[in-house]
Amino acid sequence: MLNTAREYALALSFHAIGPRYRGIVGVVAYLEVPGDVLVLEGGTFLINYEEDPAKAQARFSTWLDRIIVEGLNEWRRVL
Repeated sequence: MLNTAREYALALSFHAIGPRYRGIVGVVAYLEVPGDVLVLEGGTFLINYEEDPAKAQARFSTWLDRIIVEGLNEWRRVL
């Protein structure tokens, strides 16, 4: 939650992909702004159960760093 006169939130949403769980999880990053939800550029990420956990963690960490920067930049644009 970003504290300003209005409430903004940088959110991550995790979802199993497909009608039944098949080992793939999708992550969507978005910015909640008053009256709208903005999916961030590059704001999707996939995790596959067959991937080495250390590699998945490294990829996720790099992606998350970029998403935090993109989310803060988008927040500045909509102020």
